[in-house]
Amino acid sequence: MSLLVSLSQAKARLRIDGSSGDTDYTLMLNQAQALVIDYVKQQYDDDWADTVDAWTDATVPDQVAVAILLRSEEHTSELQ
Repeated sequence: MSLLVSLSQAKARLRIDGSSGDTDYTLMLNQAQALVIDYVKQQYDDDWADTVDAWTDATVPDQVAVAILLRSEEHTSELQ
């Protein structure tokens, strides 16, 4: 699954300029997304999991995108 929230969206939320930490921020964003998506998939049946797997950055529900951003914010606070 590709990133559902872009690095630029996450950096804007965190008010981060520059690109020196992009590798670390991308890793944290991937980890946050994995945690949120795993949680969402566990809430329903296999058909729902297939729906979740089909989400893209253009189709992910806003609530899920915000959850990913919030979770990534928790992860990246250690890097700042």
